[in-house]
Amino acid sequence: MGSTATQATNARQNGTAVTEVPLSSADFHFAFHPNPDRIFDRAQRPFRLMRGKPSIKTYTNAIYAPAFRTAKQKLGCLYDESGNRIEASITRRNRSDMVYNTDPLRFEGNAKELPVYDRPVLYLGFLYSHFSHFMIETLGHWWGLTEELGGIDRYLIHISDTSYLERSYVKAAMDALGITRDQLVFFDQPTRLSRVVVPANSVQIHSHIYTSYKDIFNKLSLALGAADVAPTERAVFLSRSKDKHGVRRYHGEEEIEAFLAERGVTIAHPGQLPFREQVKLINEHSRIIGFQGGQMLNIAFALQPKEVVYLTDNRVWGSSLLTDICFDHSSTYVKVADTENVLREMYRAVIRRTTGKRVKTGGFSRGHTVDLDRTTAWLAQMLASDRAPAR
Repeated sequence: MGSTATQATNARQNGTAVTEVPLSSADFHFAFHPNPDRIFDRAQRPFRLMRGKPSIKTYTNAIYAPAFRTAKQKLGCLYDESGNRIEASITRRNRSDMVYNTDPLRFEGNAKELPVYDRPVLYLGFLYSHFSHFMIETLGHWWGLTEELGGIDRYLIHISDTSYLERSYVKAAMDALGITRDQLVFFDQPTRLSRVVVPANSVQIHSHIYTSYKDIFNKLSLALGAADVAPTERAVFLSRSKDKHGVRRYHGEEEIEAFLAERGVTIAHPGQLPFREQVKLINEHSRIIGFQGGQMLNIAFALQPKEVVYLTDNRVWGSSLLTDICFDHSSTYVKVADTENVLREMYRAVIRRTTGKRVKTGGFSRGHTVDLDRTTAWLAQMLASDRAPAR
């Protein structure tokens, strides 16, 4: 699926030409979304595909400010030799370029008194524990691993809790890329770095994506055996019905799952599978179906373009649009439910996870209720044809 955008602007980053391609509703397929153009027009700046690589710069005598995360503080970045915050080390989100970090613009300590780490390092960004943010914001920084870096074998990260390194997908990604825990570098106090290579992130949530984002995922997929699978034309449904930790609920997912299973669709629960098997699953099937959610981000592991069907509420995730366009997937967004009191649903889930208590909020906490008749009719038509039907 090539972009049909009519405008493109050129920029140069670190000597490399980058072409910005604004996205529009014409680049995707939509069913039952009454006005898809609103998805793209709600911000002053369009979603963008950046053809090329982000900047990658080397700093000497940089300063590492350690990670520290609370509800109000999101600390952890790098400063240059002059004490100025390095832009590529902070997290921005959305098309508004919202700054997620709360680190000050300038280093507030005495750099001359800091301990020094004198081995060259490649900066791999903040290691997020949440699967979706790990896939987008953490691995988005790792594209630097595909560059020739002159033998650097130590990798600088920000991490607020070392238990995150025990997450199965973190360990699998590190193992696939040959990174050991001993090669990771992080500090619990400000530290000067003799030399650090800092790649800018190749993706910004709900904003833009560089084609180099694809490079690190292809590298991971090949290392995890994606090229060895036997392809099938059989569709697969990526289910969240067994996910007990998610905060987004589609009431009717189990019925949709049963409907698809009766029609020969493979039912998979990515959250229950080893990471390697998740990668193979995506590459085995040519048509991927699922409710909008983190499990659908696995399509980034596809070595070949796929037909992807998202079952959504009123909203469409900008990060899904960006992944689709970057990997040249043919994607369809099918509105199967209206947004219903999601904040209350999320509140109930957070309280349940943090205290173990169930909060009664009556009929307000319904999540998303799927229109089963309309959804099954559309899916039946899709499965009977070679391509997704129109609305």
